Amino acid sequence: LTAILTVASKDDSSWYRVYEACSRYMETLVSRLIYSGSSNIGSVEALLILAEWTPQRPQDNSTIGCGQEDHGAWMLVGMAIRLGYLQRLEQTALLPEGGTQSVDASRKRIAWAGTSTRSVSVAPLC
Repeated sequence: LTAILTVASKDDSSWYRVYEACSRYMETLVSRLIYSGSSNIGSVEALLILAEWTPQRPQDNSTIGCGQEDHGAWMLVGMAIRLGYLQRLEQTALLPEGGTQSVDASRKRIAWAGTSTRSVSVAPLC
């Protein structure tokens, strides 16, 4: 929820205080993930949300499209992938014999697919 509120409030100046509070709290949560990991699928989803809408640093030169603008996204996606492996999400990539999955298994499968897709989409173009 904090990741969603952070992203939703970042571009509207009237929500600046909400953004600042959520952003600071999100930094605390991400720091905790770095040191302790998580067995919660929500943490992987939150990192992917943040990576998709990472605040862009001001650019003095024309490095857009060369990977520089995705520095923060790379870090967040890397953490999401590592947490995904720790949660064994890669095992959800294949459907079970019967072809049906629980809602929880489907959620994990989508999160794992998101880590794979996002890790390719932030690759430097230069």
